[in-house]
Amino acid sequence: MITPVELNYREYGDPSRPTLVILHGLFGMSDNWHTISLKLADEFHIINVDLRNHGSSPWAEPMTYEAMAHDIKHLISNLSAEHLAVMGHSMGGKVAMHYALNGGCPSLDALIVVDIAPVEYPDNETHLKILDLLEKLPLDQFKSRGQIVQWLSQYLPTYIAHLIAKNVKREQNGKFKLVLNVPVIRKYYKALREAVEGPPCEKPSLFIIGEKSPFMKEEYKPRIKELFPHAIFVTIKQAGHWVHSEKPEVFVDVVRNFLRKVWQSK
Repeated sequence: MITPVELNYREYGDPSRPTLVILHGLFGMSDNWHTISLKLADEFHIINVDLRNHGSSPWAEPMTYEAMAHDIKHLISNLSAEHLAVMGHSMGGKVAMHYALNGGCPSLDALIVVDIAPVEYPDNETHLKILDLLEKLPLDQFKSRGQIVQWLSQYLPTYIAHLIAKNVKREQNGKFKLVLNVPVIRKYYKALREAVEGPPCEKPSLFIIGEKSPFMKEEYKPRIKELFPHAIFVTIKQAGHWVHSEKPEVFVDVVRNFLRKVWQSK
C-alpha cells in the first residue's frame, strides 16, 4: 500500500476555468515552470507541482511512477476540477502517462506529454553526471548562487547548470542546502528509466517533441499510439529536451491551441 504525500504546488489563474496540472522532470521543480504557468494563466487555471523528493514537496520512498501517480491522484481528488488536463515533461511526462493508464483516464479531458515516451530508457550519462556532482557539491564553500552555477558550469552546459542550481536553497542561517533528495533518486534511478504501461487511454493526447532531443525517436510512436490511440505529435524546431525553456513562445502557443480545441468542444 503506497501512501500518497501532500505535494507542494503553485496556483495561477482563475479556479473557475479549466485546470491544467503541470509536472516537471527529474532534477526539476515548479519554479522551472513559473514563466510558462504565468503565460497560460490568462486563459486556464494552472496547478504547478513539485513532485516528491523535489522542490518543497516531502521526501518519501518509494520513488516510482506508481507512487508519484498516487500523489497526483490524491492532489487531483482534492482539486475537484470540473475540467482537467495534465501536462508532464520528461519524468513528469511518465508520471502523467502512468496516472492516465492506471485509473486516471476518466478524470482527464486531455493529456500533454513533453519529450518523453512510455518506453524503457538506458542509463543517461548526463543524469548520472548530475547525481555525481550533487553528491560532491561543496555547499560550505559557496557564498552566492552565482558561485554554485559557476562550479557546476565546469562540468555541465551553463543552461543546465542554472536549472540544477535551483535545487540549492539558502537557509535562515545563511548556509546553502539541497532540496533535492539525491540519495533516494540514486536508489530508484533504475525505476525511473522503466516503461509505463496499462490499458489504453482514449482521451486527446498531445506529444510535444524537441527536434534536437535524443529522448523521442520515430520507433517509439507506434507504442505511444497503442497506449494513447488519439495521440498527435508536434515537433518544435531547433529545440532539445528542455523544449519549454529553449522555445517558450512556440511551446506556449502549441499547448494553448491544443487545450482550446479540447475545451471548446466541452
